[in-house]
Amino acid sequence: SIPAELAWDLNLPLPRGYGFVWFVVWGSGFSSTRKYLSNFGVIFSPFAYFADKNSYFNIYNSILTTTKDRVLCILSLFRWSLERAKFIALVGDSMFLVVFRDPVSIAKTYVNHLGHYQKLKQSEITLACACDAVFDFFVYTHNAPFPKLEHWDSITSWGKIEWDSVLMNIAKEKIITLDTKDIMPDCAFETMQKLAKTLGFFKEVESIMFADIVDRGDLYGVLPLTLYANNKDIGEVTYKKNFKLSSLQSKDSIPILITTYQLHNGVGFIDIKNEMLDYRSKYPYLAFYVKESQIEEFRKNTTLYCATKDYLNQLIISMEKRIALEVSKRYNENDLLQYFRENHKERKRFQELLDKELHWVKANRPDIVESWKYYQEFERMCEEMDK
Repeated sequence: SIPAELAWDLNLPLPRGYGFVWFVVWGSGFSSTRKYLSNFGVIFSPFAYFADKNSYFNIYNSILTTTKDRVLCILSLFRWSLERAKFIALVGDSMFLVVFRDPVSIAKTYVNHLGHYQKLKQSEITLACACDAVFDFFVYTHNAPFPKLEHWDSITSWGKIEWDSVLMNIAKEKIITLDTKDIMPDCAFETMQKLAKTLGFFKEVESIMFADIVDRGDLYGVLPLTLYANNKDIGEVTYKKNFKLSSLQSKDSIPILITTYQLHNGVGFIDIKNEMLDYRSKYPYLAFYVKESQIEEFRKNTTLYCATKDYLNQLIISMEKRIALEVSKRYNENDLLQYFRENHKERKRFQELLDKELHWVKANRPDIVESWKYYQEFERMCEEMDK
């Protein structure tokens, strides 16, 4: 009954309507972790970019409207504000989840980070959309057509690593730590089951939901995609900015959701991938979902069925080629380490950031730090070059 604004002024902790707090650092498995948590029915607060009173207000109100049978995760970057210490104190009476990653790999993520491609992406298409043109939307930081090594420095600004700045203010026993290697496909299911039991949101889920990395730089930057199959589009070819999309609103269209088993559980749908594709895609978890109520109608419409099959084969080939092209543009950790060898000032900036923010993890999870191959190489480089 107390308004959020008054609760803040009175220094009242958030209402105990949330299960745990997830302290997010961009580039540390965010997309995969969020999807894996949601597989267990976890829901998320509004994203708190800054640790301030406005974030407190939004989360406070979301707690009051969350159904009691759902586990609410407070999702926050805990970015710096003059109110951060107070914000942490008012949300900190719970378990904190943090996922660590080799900092050089995080910096590489910013080098290769996609720009505002969502504004260019066509997520709903028809049989009249040229397949290659459907995937002509990839742009990188500052909407450049290629990634650039100098964009590593986003890690010092909008993508800040601030591990020590936050974790030093949290009781050690309240912090649950993972490393991104713990959420890779070979062990993500077991890791998340254990986490779910620890945090009290365990339920039975299928292991296939954890069998692929949800990486927006690859397949998950493209999917999900919905194809509206309609006879009137057969044989037509239109291109970007002039796509023929009228079938999106046609009641006689058959929507086909192109997705993966990790993104969609398929309840209420029939997966027609095996009857559509004439070859084995490099992406084994692809799914083409048609609503159960429409599958008979679709299969009986022989003309539409065959045209859709031809189109989907062309579409997936185009998709795989475009993803391969974009992946070939991107830099790896060794490229970034070489960049630091050749750019003294940039290396020192990165070194200073890590010297400031890695004390907590070094003291409390030295095993994680020791497993960071590229960070260890960066440390050796700095030792040699600073002699």
